[in-house]
Formats: sequence, structure tokens, C-alpha cells
Amino acid sequence: MERRLRCFAVGAGAVAAAIGVVCLLAWLSGAMTYRGLSSLTIKTNASLCLILCGTALMQAVPADPSPLLRWTARCFAAICLVVGGLTVMEYLPGWELAIDQLLAVEPPGAVGVVSPNRMGPPAAVSFILGGIAILFLLHTPRPLVRQSQWIGIILCLIALLGLLGYIYGTGTFHGVSSYTSVAWPTAIAIAFLGAGLLCARPKEGLMVSITSADAGGVAIRRLLAAAILVPIALGWLHLQGESHGLYGRISGTSFLVITWIVIFSWLVHQTAKRLFRADEAKRSALTALQRTQALLLEAERLSHTGAWEWDLTSDIWTFSDEWQRLHGTRDRSLCPDELVSIAHPEDRPAIRSAFDALRGGVSPYEMEHRIVRQDTGEVRTVKASGQYLRDRSGRVVKIYGFVQDITEQKRAEDELRKSEARLSTALDNLREGVVIATEGGEVFYWNPSGWMMHGFASPEEGRRHLAEFEQIFQLSLADGRY
Repeated sequence: MERRLRCFAVGAGAVAAAIGVVCLLAWLSGAMTYRGLSSLTIKTNASLCLILCGTALMQAVPADPSPLLRWTARCFAAICLVVGGLTVMEYLPGWELAIDQLLAVEPPGAVGVVSPNRMGPPAAVSFILGGIAILFLLHTPRPLVRQSQWIGIILCLIALLGLLGYIYGTGTFHGVSSYTSVAWPTAIAIAFLGAGLLCARPKEGLMVSITSADAGGVAIRRLLAAAILVPIALGWLHLQGESHGLYGRISGTSFLVITWIVIFSWLVHQTAKRLFRADEAKRSALTALQRTQALLLEAERLSHTGAWEWDLTSDIWTFSDEWQRLHGTRDRSLCPDELVSIAHPEDRPAIRSAFDALRGGVSPYEMEHRIVRQDTGEVRTVKASGQYLRDRSGRVVKIYGFVQDITEQKRAEDELRKSEARLSTALDNLREGVVIATEGGEVFYWNPSGWMMHGFASPEEGRRHLAEFEQIFQLSLADGRY
């Protein structure tokens, strides 16, 4: 959704710029020179501002535009702001700046304007606001996204006032006087600019509630288009019926209200039904997730394994309950330095080096080290492993790992090694010869007394003559002796 909305924002800027290019070429070619005497037309400065404002919007949509694109977009937006501001000033008594006829000349008597080739105040105010909104999007170090989106809503309302006049054919909104006129191409382009400003940052500001995946976002997306288009359609039908004498003003208004209530009640019901089904699916998924989490917690407890995760984009750490129990801590807000301090002092350099390599995306790690429990001070041995996760651009965005308590296992291994060492020492010191072999006759131990009493100078010499002993062992398999 974010990608599609950003593409729409770029397309909206392109549409506004294209309208401006077509109209400006018409003026420069002379095709528009006398057209304003019979109909309301988009003026040359308005065409130029549409080109600049639409292009600047296209350049401002990327979250991190290049310095050249950023500088160009700022210049275009500033020009739109200045042209719109100077045009508004020209409507003040005594102000005549002579900027309207610079690109093309329009004869006096144009429809809906005070002076020839001068854009109306709605268009001029729109370009002032559009330039400010684009500058807000490009503001550093942090863009003023919410303010830019509010301006986008205002532009959509200005355009809607003009378009409704054309749709209803009343002329009330777009041409009630020379100070409120706006040509329909200008109104369409301004509507695209406003919508583009809203969609340029779909995951920020006012658009967060619209693009969210929760029930509120779903409801807004399902009802927003109907909330805009249905009243416009009903208003047009109401005016058409009234103009054809099908009903009077009071009865027509009553019919309009009843129809509006019925349609929106049905839309609300359908939306609520879909949300109810979605909530049922979420509850089922949540139940299954809770069962899985309970099983995972039990598996962690039985295997003495804890897990951790660090989201680098939000700087949020997550520790499993077993991880905290193994380390004897209940603090869920540990930083990397505090995590390393839990380890045994002798093992900290190796852990820090492995952790830095993991965070930098160099390599995962798997190692054994000691920790000091924070509640008892007991030294435990753990087997730790870590892995990283990259986004599509290759940047490391998340690292996670597992820790398993192997203290008892290490103790058992140490005891086994000690027992084997004691047994080996005892057998080496026996005066009797001892030979240990597998059932297949493979000799894997021969104490010194054994190979010395056979006259061998070393175990290596004795191994060269083991074939006859292996044959004896193989013959003894029948009764277990020889």
C-alpha cells in the first residue's frame, strides 16, 4: 500500500504538470488568446505554477531525495509561492505589478477575471499553499509532514468547491464573482496536487490512521470514498429532479436526506460485518498463537534455552522469560553494554567482538562462554548463538539469538574426563597386561605391562603385531573366552 500511494503521489504531480504544459503551450501558440472572452480559462501564470508545483511534488515524494532534486524542488516551490503571493497582492486596491501578461497577452474582457490573464484568488491561494506544503515536505532535519497533509486537505476542498459548481451547473462556487472564479482544468490539477500531498508520506502524519492494518484503518478505507462520492452524486440527482419538476424543494430535500441515511446505514452495516469477520479470524489466530507461545515457553523451560531479539530500527529489546531466568534478571531494558557485563569478565572481550560483528552484519556467531547470574552471583556456562536479519536494501535491521544453559552438561563432561583419566592411570600402573578390544576384534587399548611382557619396545611396535591378537579375539566371540 505504501508503494502504491507513493506512486499515486508521483502520478498526481505528473498530471498537474501535464495540465500546466498543455495549457501553457496553448497560450504560447495563440490558441488560447481569445478563448477567455467566451469561457473561463486557465491563465498563463497558473499554467506555469502547475508545471513547477507538479514537478516539485514529484521530486519531493522520495523519502530521501538527492541534494540536486531537493534543491530544484525547493526552487520550484518557492517560485510558485512568490507568483501566487504577488497575484493575491494585485487584488488589493492600488496594486498593479504587471506580472499577468508577461508570458502571453489576453485582450480585456475575459470571463471571470478582474484583469486580463490574471488567475483568480482561489488558484493564487492554492499555489501559495502548495509551495509551502512542498517546502514542509523537504524541511530538514525532520519534514513537517502533518502540516503538509493539512494543506493538502485544504487544496482538495478549494478544488472541490470549484468542481461542484461545474458538476451541478450552477456557477455558484466557481464563478459567483470575479474573485471566486476558477477554471475547471485548474480545479482538477489542484485536486491532484492536494491528493498527492496527502499520499507523499503514507506512513506518517494524518495518513497513519488511513494506512494502518487495524480495524480503524480498514473502516476508514472502506467508507472514505463513499463519504466523498455519494453526497456529490446525491446532490446532483437532487438538483436534476428539482430542475425537471419531479418534486419541490422541501420534498426533494427530504428524499435526499432519507436516501443518504439508507445508503450510509447500509455501508456502515457492511463495514461492521466485515470487521466482525476479521475480528473472528484475529481471535482464532490469537488463540492459536497463545497455544504456540505456551508450547514454546514449555520447550524453553525443559531445554533451559532462552531467546532475545533487538530491533535496530526502533531500538527495542525483547527477552524471553527463560532468558531472564537463566541470567537471574528481570530488567527488560538492558543495553548492549549491560548485556556484556552479565558475562564472566574473562569472556567479555570475545563476546563483545562477536556481538559487534553480528550487529555490523559481518558474520553470525556460535560460542560457549560463562555468565554471572545477577541474583545469586553463580557462574554458569552457556552455549550462545546469534544471527542477523537484513532488509531489502541490505541494511541490518534486526539481530536475535539463543542461549542454552549447559552447566550440568559441562560438569558431567569434566567428571567423565576425570574418571577416564583416573582409570587410564590405574591401568597404566598395573603389573598385569590389559588389552581392551571391541567385539569385532579391534584393539583400542593396550597398557604398558601388556606390550612390555610380549617383548615390544613401544606401543607403536606392538600395534604392528596386533593382527594375531585380533584373530584370537574374533575366534573367542563364540563363547566369550579363549
